[in-house]
Amino acid sequence: MVNLLPGLLLVFSAAHLVTVLPPAASGLFGLLILLRIGWLEDNIAQDLLDRDRMPPGYVNTARRRQYLAWKLMARPPGSDPAENCPKLLATRMRAEVQGLCAVILSAAASGVAQSLPAGLFLSMAGAAVLLSLALRRADFMAVSLLHLEAGHPLERERLLSRTAWFNTGRSGPEG
Repeated sequence: MVNLLPGLLLVFSAAHLVTVLPPAASGLFGLLILLRIGWLEDNIAQDLLDRDRMPPGYVNTARRRQYLAWKLMARPPGSDPAENCPKLLATRMRAEVQGLCAVILSAAASGVAQSLPAGLFLSMAGAAVLLSLALRRADFMAVSLLHLEAGHPLERERLLSRTAWFNTGRSGPEG
């Protein structure tokens, strides 16, 4: 239950922000989120998946992240197992991708509910479908966070599963 709360917070805060922000700002944030998703997907597939040791470019980033976690959250150095294991770092990145996909889908649901000129029933039905997909992504994020807490990386198939919009409703990589 505790791991589901961050996903729910992401989903409902993104849906609320789309109603508050101007459409141009919402579109700009959506574009930045899509760029971040693409960057993370590329890092998972190209840099981290088939490695036994952390790539050199990630070591300095892990040190900086460790320093910030120590200063901001009083987390002692070496307490995060994802700092040394590339598969755990890929699992952390997969959780972030799933959370960002939930944000995009919930923002789209809010936008459809607000301004789709197809009538009330069709707008609400489209928004309900998009919101259920966003909540499903939040659930996948909770599973990834549970794996991180346990110190176990996700399976290779789950790490490689792309977040294409047409397969968002699938239960896993096998369909």
